[in-house]
Amino acid sequence: MTGSPCTLRRVALAGLFAALASMPALGQNVPGSIELTAVGGGYFGGKIFDNLRTTVETGTTYEYGARLGVDLTEGIGIEGSWTYARPDLTATRVLPEGVEGTIGDLKTNIFELDGLFSI
Repeated sequence: MTGSPCTLRRVALAGLFAALASMPALGQNVPGSIELTAVGGGYFGGKIFDNLRTTVETGTTYEYGARLGVDLTEGIGIEGSWTYARPDLTATRVLPEGVEGTIGDLKTNIFELDGLFSI
């Protein structure tokens, strides 16, 4: 089999990358280890109230928070998280006597506690 040195080098690098990527990562699930992670994302709104005069929706906005995880053993852990978002509440008039425009905001603080199990 013959080939240019550039092609052989690429194949060798791809093989090395595949071999390293398939190895287990060191430092995962070490008993007693603590992990603190920042969280960011989006809060995707939708309709929350509807009647004959007005429809009320929450807006789409950013969301942020933090996660704290503790590995109790190599396969069991606990993770707690908190996220916060503050979307606008917007009213849309259905009938002429309905309300329209931004009517406030909705503050959300979401707290979660999860059990983790890995094999």
